[in-house]
Amino acid sequence: MRIRMLAVAGAAIVALAGCDSGGPAAAPSASAGGASREAYVAAAECMRANGFPDFPDPVETNGHWGFPASVNDLVKQPAGECQDQFARIGAIPARTQRVVSADEMTKLRKWGDCIRRNGLPNWPDPDSEGTFHVDSPPGADDPAWRKADDACRSLEPGPIQVEAGPGSRASKAAGG
Repeated sequence: MRIRMLAVAGAAIVALAGCDSGGPAAAPSASAGGASREAYVAAAECMRANGFPDFPDPVETNGHWGFPASVNDLVKQPAGECQDQFARIGAIPARTQRVVSADEMTKLRKWGDCIRRNGLPNWPDPDSEGTFHVDSPPGADDPAWRKADDACRSLEPGPIQVEAGPGSRASKAAGG
């Protein structure tokens, strides 16, 4: 099975987000440089609302807004729900919307239904762009995943996109 993971920043990085070395302030992370403070504040608030409660406020250095260098990894790969805000400040490229045909969507839904019937009952349906949003990716050695994968291989419509992590839409749908 070919699964393309769109990983969202992990818990180890979350632990570092609130840390401060106690030394002088680090240079802010890079951005397009022209975004307003309000755009940076919106990005920070989004991260806090989507699983990163200690995400820092933006800082101004030499007339440019940014985030402390300690969260560079999070800035480069923000929570799924926050990608548009980070694209607005120039921290990441704007997401392009994937166009999924009705036929492809039908195949993706059938595959997802098969996965649920064969060992992973909480597997989600794909979103409008054909991506499956899960809290954590299935392990290749997970017996439930292996069973479902074997049973559903004939329905696999091609590469499967999965977004996993604390900022994924699955976390929000599950109330997390």
